[in-house]
Amino acid sequence: MTNHGKIPLQLTDAIGGTVRIARLGSLEWRVTQRFLGSEHDNAQNATWLRLDNAGRCATVRVRIRWADSRHMFARRLAYVRQNGVYQVVTGQTTPTASIYEFAARRGRSFFGPCPWYTNEDANRFLEAICRQSRLCTRRSIGSTAEGREIPCLTIGAAGDQPRRNVVIMARLHANETAGSFAVEAIARYLIGSRAARAWFKWFRFHIFPVVNPDGVANGLKLTRMGPVEQFDMERGGMISDDPTIRGLRTAVRALRPAVLLDYHSYLIRPPMLLAFDKRLLLRVLDILLAQKMDALNQSSYWYTYHSMRYRPESLRCYCHRHFGTSVLVTEIPWAHDRLPADIGRLGVRVFKALMAATLTSGDRII
Repeated sequence: MTNHGKIPLQLTDAIGGTVRIARLGSLEWRVTQRFLGSEHDNAQNATWLRLDNAGRCATVRVRIRWADSRHMFARRLAYVRQNGVYQVVTGQTTPTASIYEFAARRGRSFFGPCPWYTNEDANRFLEAICRQSRLCTRRSIGSTAEGREIPCLTIGAAGDQPRRNVVIMARLHANETAGSFAVEAIARYLIGSRAARAWFKWFRFHIFPVVNPDGVANGLKLTRMGPVEQFDMERGGMISDDPTIRGLRTAVRALRPAVLLDYHSYLIRPPMLLAFDKRLLLRVLDILLAQKMDALNQSSYWYTYHSMRYRPESLRCYCHRHFGTSVLVTEIPWAHDRLPADIGRLGVRVFKALMAATLTSGDRII
């Protein structure tokens, strides 16, 4: 593509405070990720860039220097979003950086190593789905340290009949964005599928698209910077006095969930499944692998799976031990050119497999 004359493009940090940007030319930038210290896992430090182009379409070059360069095999792919549409960009890697070139159209684009999902995105989704279906109600389970509401979407039939609760969470680690796209798709599946509606006889579903709003707003993995044991929502689930962690703990303990599904994302290529109950884990895996193969399965359905260690400080461990909760944790990476719609489909498949694996023979409706 030929560029004629100077193109008025500006590249800025769309999250705020997560990167340093140096302009190397009219169409080229060097971006350096923020390093959060050796105590923290820097492998997925947040990077989401805003590109404003007041001129014609132009080919731009962005070099990202990573805060952690242990996983360079996973650093080739990045994403461009314009007008709500995502495209995958393939770059070249060095031992510590990746270099991407892509066409920046006129107007505003966003660019980064994985699609970012904001608190505003969650709010728009919750408002839209509550307008769409009377099965949906929205509430807040508390406020974060910075004063943000922690939203919860409940989906289920009205009535006083006792029902078991299913809790579905995303963004305990706020930089792992795949979970928000997955739980959006699950909510839409629940209100749109006739088979899923039959579950409402037994269950109510409580969905958290962003359970760590401060982390999302600040581009952090944890609720805030500081000791991991205090501000990591998984490690500090039962011991931390952080307002976000305390709010989630109070809400989940009150629900006494029969099923808890916790969505994460990492740089590894296959989706990962983790559970305390190995039999449950293998049933979920059997259901997933028995599904009809398609293009998405062929590139995605090589799973790794592990039994989780018991951590008494973990909320999910507490639920499993005290309520007999069927707990499943899944990590769905953005690898294999996955777009948000692909993440959504994978998220729904894992959810359906977990529900099928946990239902008793008398309850089975799939």
